[in-house]
Amino acid sequence: MPYADGVGLRSIAQQLTDDAVPSPAAYDPARNRHRDPRGWSHTAIRAILTNPTYSGRRVWAKQRRHEELLDVDDVAAGHITRMRWQPADQWIEGTATHQPLVDPDTSAAVARRLGMAPRHTKARDTSRPYLLRGLLHCGICGRKLQGSARPSRTAGGQPRILYRCEFGTTRSIPAELSHPWWIRALGHLAGAGHPAIEPGSPGSAAGSR
Repeated sequence: MPYADGVGLRSIAQQLTDDAVPSPAAYDPARNRHRDPRGWSHTAIRAILTNPTYSGRRVWAKQRRHEELLDVDDVAAGHITRMRWQPADQWIEGTATHQPLVDPDTSAAVARRLGMAPRHTKARDTSRPYLLRGLLHCGICGRKLQGSARPSRTAGGQPRILYRCEFGTTRSIPAELSHPWWIRALGHLAGAGHPAIEPGSPGSAAGSR
C-alpha cells in the first residue's frame, strides 16, 4: 500500500484519478448524491485507510448524533442534528465475519503514520459579511466560490474579501477538466459595496461567473 510506504494522500488521489479509477461517488452515484464524482478527494482516501472493515474488523458506534440549536438566541428556531466522530476507545467492536483485505502489519503501519500527522482544520471566519456568499460559482467546475477575509494592503484599510474555488485544494483534478490549482475573485466592500474581479488575477471573467 503506497501510503504505508510514505506516499501522501494527495498523490494517491491524483494517481487514482489519472488512472481513471472511479471515485466512490462516481461508482455509486445513487448513494453519493451529495458528493462530487469528478476525481478522488483526499478525504475519501483517508476514509478508506481508516476504515476498520478492510482490516477484517466489525466496528459500530464510530459516530454519535449531537443536537445543536440552529440559533442560540432563538430557541424556538429548533435544533439540527450533526454526526460527530467518537474517540476510538468508545467504538464497539464485534466478531469479524469476513476475511481482511489488508494484513495486520500494513494496517499498523498506516495507523502509525496517520497518528504522526494530526489533522489541522482552520475554522472559517464567520464574523465578517460575505455579501456574495452562495452567489458566485466557478466558471470551470461550477462549484460555489468560498469567501475568506485577508488583511488590507494599506494601513487602516478595509480587509480584502476573497472568493475562491477550492476544487483543487480538496480533490484531485481530472485531466479532462482544465482547472487551475486555484481561482479567485476579489470583492471590494467599499462605497456602495459592489464587488469587482481583481484585474489580472486568476478567476477573472473567464474563471468565475
